[in-house]
Amino acid sequence: MAKTKKKEVKMTSMEVLQKRTKEYPAQIKSLMDITSMEIDKPADLLKAGDILIQIRKKDREIDSERKEMVNPLNAEVKQINNAYNVFIDVLDKADNELANKILNYIFNERVKAGTEYNQKSSALQLEYNKECEKARNEGKIPPPPVSLPAPMFDDSFRTPHGKLTISERDDFEVINIAEVPLEFHTIDLKKVKKSLEANIEIPGIRRVKKSILVVT
Repeated sequence: MAKTKKKEVKMTSMEVLQKRTKEYPAQIKSLMDITSMEIDKPADLLKAGDILIQIRKKDREIDSERKEMVNPLNAEVKQINNAYNVFIDVLDKADNELANKILNYIFNERVKAGTEYNQKSSALQLEYNKECEKARNEGKIPPPPVSLPAPMFDDSFRTPHGKLTISERDDFEVINIAEVPLEFHTIDLKKVKKSLEANIEIPGIRRVKKSILVVT
């Protein structure tokens, strides 16, 4: 009677991950412990070179397995994000445009109210000065000063669907990039490398040769 072949049970990604997290620390430690060695003679060079090759192979092995697990997930996440971002981008654009219109309207109304208040206050002060001068000419006591109440602005208002409140948050704008310290500048390394590969010269950046070790 022929033996029944056992069906191979494939581990899930999480099972593989749990297994590797138990195996890798010891494997990596054995390699890392040797990196503290000094290279003083040809034999040391060969040993160090061999360890470097093992490190890179282990690195590629781990990264390859990681990509095998996450690439399908990343592809699915990317597909989901792309689908939803179509709608989110449209809503964000509408949000920004409408919010700016609302804020501009409120700001303009406040400026208008402030201008009207200043005009009325000036007119009232002028009238008061005339009454004071008249009272002095007639030997009477000047009337008490009169002032208009300053306009009050509500920072929130309700709509049938909720409440909108005007608030402030910290932000910034670059007014002169030349004065910004270099530590706050960022460089797109991928864009730089791509431009240099296309023989595009970039001001402030020069081509250099960097020695590296390639495992073959």
